Amino acid sequence: SYFRKRYLSINKTFTATEFVEITEWLIDKAQESSGNIGVDTASLTNTGQTGTRQYYSYELNEIGKLLESLNAIQRGFDLRFTVTKNTMGYQLAASNTPSRLGRPTNLVFDPDRGGTAFTLDTDASSMASSVVITGSGDGAERIDGKAIDTAPTDAGYPVLESVTGATSDKLSQSGLNDHADAKLAAVSTALSIPSLTLLADAEPGLGSYYVGDQAAVRVNHDILSYAADCKILEIAVSFDTGKNTAASVAFVPLANLQRESWSLH
Repeated sequence: SYFRKRYLSINKTFTATEFVEITEWLIDKAQESSGNIGVDTASLTNTGQTGTRQYYSYELNEIGKLLESLNAIQRGFDLRFTVTKNTMGYQLAASNTPSRLGRPTNLVFDPDRGGTAFTLDTDASSMASSVVITGSGDGAERIDGKAIDTAPTDAGYPVLESVTGATSDKLSQSGLNDHADAKLAAVSTALSIPSLTLLADAEPGLGSYYVGDQAAVRVNHDILSYAADCKILEIAVSFDTGKNTAASVAFVPLANLQRESWSLH
């Protein structure tokens, strides 16, 4: 995006500040000094999530990455840019939803309601009960963010550790802790990707759901029982020779949304 071509070259400290306010400041800062691309931030709304951030000029952070970092924390929000046409021409606006977990809905996907196939891919290779996000500094002077889930070890399971270098907020202890908490929330359970194929006229009907929507996935079968609140990750529409329309919908459980990446295959 354009904001990955803009760098923060001043020192700035935010203490117990609403993350949306930091987002607005970064967008406005990126548009200074001949960088104005007309992004209107009036539609951004506070979510109640606050934190402390320290940015230093010598880091020359990409503003785009700083924006993504604010969205990626636990209970972060979805930031989006939309283009609309008005009497003055085209307007580029920034907006956000209160949760990066997607748009809340009452949708329920169940193979017994017109589904033709259900698959559940599970990958536990990235599971961890102890997470460290390394920050800046050398040796004993390095600052790290740490988060630990003691429930598995209390139950007799061996500890599983994960160490990752921070890509942003390297000098902020508060920021590193936020990212460690977010990663632990994602990797403390196995990654599961449920996928359901259903006829277009099944419930919910094709066109009533979109990528990014929250939905409940419920399966009650002889050999499998599955229930999770998910976010729709991908929708693929197919046609057969009989002109029957089907939709294949892939989901990611809300509990796994903080992962850096996942695979559909």
